[in-house]
Amino acid sequence: IIDMIRFIILKIVGNRICLTNSYLVFELRDLCSNIYPLMVHELGLKESITSILNQFMKMETVSIMTTFSIDEEKVNDKVGTFVLRTVKELVNNSILHGNAREITVDLSTKEKILSIEVIDDGIFKGNYQSNEHHFGLNRIVEKVHLLGGTVQINIEPTSVKIRIPIEGKKNDSFGFD
Repeated sequence: IIDMIRFIILKIVGNRICLTNSYLVFELRDLCSNIYPLMVHELGLKESITSILNQFMKMETVSIMTTFSIDEEKVNDKVGTFVLRTVKELVNNSILHGNAREITVDLSTKEKILSIEVIDDGIFKGNYQSNEHHFGLNRIVEKVHLLGGTVQINIEPTSVKIRIPIEGKKNDSFGFD
């Protein structure tokens, strides 16, 4: 009976720990989700991206070159937050999955189009057209299409080119943060 009681107590405590961990992960994701819009709003898109990329360079053995030719006044905070998250995801993929050591990030606006291009010296693994192992990339493609934009993925050299309209109805209400 004592062993049974110990087992039940351990199970209850273990379940509480699992629930607490799940809750903490949820809260952490929610917090991070709220930080990026604040960064873009307070720092501006260029400074927010520069800050994120500098963090990558401090944590990883990678060199990241950037080119910014953007008119930040034309990019609203929601699109700016999407761009920040997209650049972060693409650079993260370059480092973790492609083992890239040199990455170039180019952001530009020309007329009513915002362009994002991330090029690296890594190795693209798998078939990018399959849904396997490319959840983050697939999510980016989906959101770009919701914005009325296009995505071009090249394997050698590894690059992702995104073009999205920065003015108009689609830009104002794409409904995801």
